[in-house]
Amino acid sequence: MKTRSSGSRLAIIISTATLFLALLTLTASSVNAELVVYWSLDEGKGEDVIDATGNGYDGEFKGDPQWVEGMYGMALEFDGDDYVEVSGLADLNPTSITMSAWVSFNRVEGYRQDFLSRADDYAFTLGGDEQNQRVHAVITTAGDWLDMIGDTVVETGTWYYVTLAFDEGSKKFTLYVDGEVDAEQEAPGGMENRLGGVFTIGTYQDRYLEGMLDEIRIWDSALSEEEIKESMAPAPVEPVEKLATVWGGVKISE
Repeated sequence: MKTRSSGSRLAIIISTATLFLALLTLTASSVNAELVVYWSLDEGKGEDVIDATGNGYDGEFKGDPQWVEGMYGMALEFDGDDYVEVSGLADLNPTSITMSAWVSFNRVEGYRQDFLSRADDYAFTLGGDEQNQRVHAVITTAGDWLDMIGDTVVETGTWYYVTLAFDEGSKKFTLYVDGEVDAEQEAPGGMENRLGGVFTIGTYQDRYLEGMLDEIRIWDSALSEEEIKESMAPAPVEPVEKLATVWGGVKISE
């Protein structure tokens, strides 16, 4: 009866170990993702938005955004001259990121609408001019901006779940709409975070949103497509000290 030689057994062990390490590399960036900001926008009153993670990234009304019925619970509606300012996020400079929100537009043509932005270091906008009706995902990289335009043509009065994700390991920058890849590009220079400044909800540099936002979240890693689909559901509403795991094991900061 033939038996494998010790050399063959060693080769199998090495191959198995190599495959195991490769799988760890592929999954580590998303499995250990930490939710560092979560604005449910369910307050329904007042002029502040509260970061449910307990990390203190609370926002303050500038102008007169309105509390309205949203995709899940309450939301904020912006009419083109108001926004929310989050000064604390000036110190959040991720090398990998996932940022998501539910958004519904009251206007989809004309000038661009920057509806979530950390001074364009990482941002969402609805394109203007010839890029009308398409969501853009933006990061600063290689001394410039990577402004990636999605394929989906959006309409007024419809809720869309938009997500941008950049993975430092693979250098992939991806835009998702409703959990599906809408655009993808490589950014070899990585995230620069060179501009800094406050985070704004509903505008950047007077490019105001006319529409509604709900369930805004930022993770410190790039989630997988499966995890992004799972994150389309709202997070459980519990005291901060009891927040543990949601959306397929994605960790929420305690």
